[in-house]
Amino acid sequence: MQSGFSKSFSTVHKSLYDHESFPTAQDRIALWGSDSPCEGRLEVYNDGEWGLVCYHGWNSENGQDRKNGEVVCRSLGCGQHLKSGYNEDSYSHPPLPTKYWMDEVNCNGTENNLLDCKIPRVTHCEANNYVTVKCSGSVKLSLNRNGNMNDCAGVVQFKTPQGNVSVCNDGWNKDKADMVCKELQCGKHHKIPQPGTFQRDREQISYSVPLRCSGTEKFSWQCVDWSQALSSKCREEASVICSNYKSMRLRGDDGDVCNGTLQQKNSTENSSWLPVPYRKGSYITAEADDICSKLNCDRVKVELEFGCHGNIYLRLNETPHSVCTDGMTLEAQRNMGKVVCQQLNCGKLLTTSQGSKVQNGLLRQVDCSGQEDSLWECFARYGPGLCQSTARVSCAAFESVTLEDGLGKCSGRLQVKFEGSDWNVNATEWTKKNSDVVCEQLKCGKSHKTQENLFVGSVHNQLQWDLNCSDGVPNLSQCTWTQRKDSRKINVNIICEKEKLWFLQGDSSCEGKVKVESAGTILSGQANEMTTDICKWLHCGTVNCSATSASHASCPRENVTTQNITTTDHVKCSGSVEVRLENKEKKKCWGKVKVCMNGRCDGVCNDTWTKNLSDMLCENQGCGKALSKEYRGSTEPGLTVGSVHCSQETRKLSQCYFALMSDQSACQTPVHVSCTESVKAKLNDPRDKCAGRLELFYLGKWHSVCADSVSQETQTTICRTLGCGNAINFSKYKASKAEGLSGITCINNLSTCDFSKTKIEECLTGHLNCSGWTRLFLTHPHNACAGKVYAQDHNGLLKVSGESWGPDKGDELCKYLKCGKFSNYSEEDEKHNRIYNCRAQNNILDCEVNNKPAQFKHLSIKCDGNPEVNLLGNCTGEVIINQKEHMCGVSQNTDRVLRELCHHLNCRHLITSWSTKAKGEAQYFSCMGHENRLWQCNSWKDSCESVISVACANSVEFNFTENCGGELQVRYRRNWEPVCLNSIEGAHVICKNQNCGKATSFENLDSSEEVKTSFICEDEETDPKSCIKYQSCQKRKAIIYCEKHVPVVEVVPPNTGLIVGLVVGLLFMLVAIVTVIWQRKRFLAILRLKPSGGDKDMELNNKEMQDLNEKNRELHDRKSSVFEMDDYEDVDPVMNPTEDESKSQELQHAEAGDEEKISSGGSSRTQYDDVEESSDRQKEPENSSPTEPLLPPRPANLLDDVSYEVELEALDDYDDVTSAQAAVSESGENPANQ
Repeated sequence: MQSGFSKSFSTVHKSLYDHESFPTAQDRIALWGSDSPCEGRLEVYNDGEWGLVCYHGWNSENGQDRKNGEVVCRSLGCGQHLKSGYNEDSYSHPPLPTKYWMDEVNCNGTENNLLDCKIPRVTHCEANNYVTVKCSGSVKLSLNRNGNMNDCAGVVQFKTPQGNVSVCNDGWNKDKADMVCKELQCGKHHKIPQPGTFQRDREQISYSVPLRCSGTEKFSWQCVDWSQALSSKCREEASVICSNYKSMRLRGDDGDVCNGTLQQKNSTENSSWLPVPYRKGSYITAEADDICSKLNCDRVKVELEFGCHGNIYLRLNETPHSVCTDGMTLEAQRNMGKVVCQQLNCGKLLTTSQGSKVQNGLLRQVDCSGQEDSLWECFARYGPGLCQSTARVSCAAFESVTLEDGLGKCSGRLQVKFEGSDWNVNATEWTKKNSDVVCEQLKCGKSHKTQENLFVGSVHNQLQWDLNCSDGVPNLSQCTWTQRKDSRKINVNIICEKEKLWFLQGDSSCEGKVKVESAGTILSGQANEMTTDICKWLHCGTVNCSATSASHASCPRENVTTQNITTTDHVKCSGSVEVRLENKEKKKCWGKVKVCMNGRCDGVCNDTWTKNLSDMLCENQGCGKALSKEYRGSTEPGLTVGSVHCSQETRKLSQCYFALMSDQSACQTPVHVSCTESVKAKLNDPRDKCAGRLELFYLGKWHSVCADSVSQETQTTICRTLGCGNAINFSKYKASKAEGLSGITCINNLSTCDFSKTKIEECLTGHLNCSGWTRLFLTHPHNACAGKVYAQDHNGLLKVSGESWGPDKGDELCKYLKCGKFSNYSEEDEKHNRIYNCRAQNNILDCEVNNKPAQFKHLSIKCDGNPEVNLLGNCTGEVIINQKEHMCGVSQNTDRVLRELCHHLNCRHLITSWSTKAKGEAQYFSCMGHENRLWQCNSWKDSCESVISVACANSVEFNFTENCGGELQVRYRRNWEPVCLNSIEGAHVICKNQNCGKATSFENLDSSEEVKTSFICEDEETDPKSCIKYQSCQKRKAIIYCEKHVPVVEVVPPNTGLIVGLVVGLLFMLVAIVTVIWQRKRFLAILRLKPSGGDKDMELNNKEMQDLNEKNRELHDRKSSVFEMDDYEDVDPVMNPTEDESKSQELQHAEAGDEEKISSGGSSRTQYDDVEESSDRQKEPENSSPTEPLLPPRPANLLDDVSYEVELEALDDYDDVTSAQAAVSESGENPANQ
């Protein structure tokens, strides 16, 4: 062996024991070169390739070959070791690997794996010196399909000496499946079914192994990954269907899958079922039993729970069992559903779903391609057991297809029965082809008409599927179904070619010549088909008599019947049909359409009614043409007729066919019709004749007319139609917007008006005044409901004559004036040029006008009414009528009556009136200018967007902004407002009125807002209220100063910001002082401990340190005696005046030493400097004790320019000192580090 190979093996030999570097190849060994995976040359898979094992150490003399061989056979699951050898010029195919992976293998025979043996490094191995092994056992590959092993389909398994071994589904793919099929001579793999599809035989499986193939293996067993074989937790077993697998079925006429002709089909694509040729003696009983066993035949039949939808059942010996969907994918469920729908002739699959948990499951893990003819041709796992969920499907199959509520079976609304319920079909995506399929399915020829609302709707819901039929589709179920997206609910309505419309052509509804129309064509020669039934079909009762057209004469012969007449084409029925318009007001030409037949009158469905039917009805009624717009008047419920169908030759609506409503019909609204002759006009006004708000009766309802949409010609037509002469003006009624008609054009007659452009919209409606206008009124200055009676027309004022006047006309007049009941009347002789004489006329507005001067008795009347008119405030505010009603802000010509109102209320003269926004109803007043009281005007209540307010002179109040001077303000409209002044005389008037003497000065200054009130006094006027005028001054306001004016001393307001700042500053200062006092000990301690920045540390000898320590202890004793005097740490301790004199002297000695140091002019400072400075600032009395703790005396050898530190003992009682040290430490200026 070349050294290069030895080097290579040495490297790999290490990796064979390194499980981390070679995890996938561990335990990969195989025997190659024979027809069995348990015999051949021994190879090891490493580093992506197979290599040989060298024979060194494989010695038969010492039995090592047996030990090594036993381990090999055991690890390969191949039974006992038979023999081992090397070379022997055998097992050389396929060609040998070029590398050796092992040599000098040394096993003790008990190892489970060859790699557990001792394997030293290889040094030399010559070519062809490889090991061969032969084991006693054999491994046989098979596919187990429900116990059948030779079908080229099933669960992959090996039969070994240790038992049956299956292949784990983890990592299973088509390459490994191809290898298995090829090894079994079953071609290539055709399909990898879902795990669990095949049921193994009941024999036990020892374990499952994963396969890892390199692509060069001959046997699948050589792919076993022994590193994971025994430890693998395999949940699912691998299975395959090979290309040589042949499906088998029994095909019978009754759908029984276990009875019929035996057929086979290859697994290849597009293969078809072919019968198995019968050879005499070929199929003995045992073979037939085997076939039935393979087909799981126990007299099984596939069915759906409700015909073409519901749970899938297998009826086994007349007992239904469920199909389970446990573990099946959605795709697998859909493929299964396709097969079931097709098998049961239920069309295509629509949806699949899962049912409930049941105990009677029989089939599970069903695996179909979707092309099978029967569920039994699919692969599945067969056997009883629990189902977690059952399989449910819905197929595209209608149980019935009909046309409802039409003329017959060949026309009507399309209705289908699907999944046990009746459904309407949506017409949004409907096509002519679809209608043709329906008509042909019903044997009614092709479709003639498909149109919306030909027939009445139904109570059923709409199908949630759209249908699209192609050419050649035999029935509606086989069209393409797609989920419907359009939400519009429009039903499909169809009339097929073979549908016939029968009618009687004559002068009456139920007598005439028998005629028939089909597909828009009048047919001839078919009268006898319906002679006996046509009266009943047309709801005309029974046949009274019939005859030929030439001899009918309304059937003059007695007892003439149709039984013996073969050419009868004229029929007279016993009943009659009438169609009319009815309304509660008993008016003509508008209202509910009623069909009276069979002793009952009722309505027709509005949904199916057409404009042509309306035109025919209006013409039949002598009412002109039908108005094309939708009826808007009051309606009446009730209907029995679903739709009306007339021949193209029919001219009378009563001779049409009326399709009655059925139990399934749904229509809530009966049709109502308005004809042109129903249009009427009126001028709506409670007091005026030939004037008022213009209203038209249109579409069954009175409508106002928009002011901007009526021409002069239309106005004149309306005035003349009303007998009011010509139109004078047409003005806007501005009280509020209302619903009105626009786009009306009339010439000469209302019945011929053009309403084609008419709209109903919100607008300002119009007030039409014709030349025949007249109004009656009273003018008494003190009583609104009493006085002389006058009339007004366009020619001027008229006086009403009392001739022929009596209580009846008095009651009529008081009611007309809204003044209650009639009390009495009187007459006064007068002479006038124009007289209004009522005499015998019934209506007081229809009296005679006499334009010649004459002597007459002028009528005066008194009614018991007494309307109250007040203001909401004191001489100012909103106008209130009868304590609750307001006056509309757009009332007309009310200046005179409002001026009089202020005088009637003793509020002096009127200053102004104004309108404010409001909502709701108010009284609208229309005055002529002659009235003295508001109630004498024409008035009515209406919606209004503003109300009137009034201000009278007595409501005015005055005010100066200063004492007897400043800006002059006035209030009469709720708020104070400025005024402007035009003279000093006016200023005198207001100053005197305010008891301020005379005016000294006045001026009009600029104002930021418009000033709307002027102060203008007439000559010698002394009352300032009489000087107030509602007159704009632009932006100028009056400033007046009177004699008694006291100037206002301007007080400068304090600077609050400065005050607040000073207060806050003082508070901070106070807090700082308190903090310093409270923390003074800590601050002093910090100052003592803080060293000079420029000083240097000095080392002391032992003697000096002992002296310092001794003095420190003495200081500690003195401090202890001081601090033990008081428990309060925050109060400075004071030494007892009777303290030992030696302690005082010692302190004085220390102070003297410090003073000398200071006087010497030394610049350096020590920790004692603060104490020394304190002594200089404040001398203590002789008998007093120092307030600060004493420090040890300064060493004599301490230089001036050097500072030193003293280590003080930790004293528990000195909290302040401890805190100070901590503070210094936090600041980073530790004296020990200086």
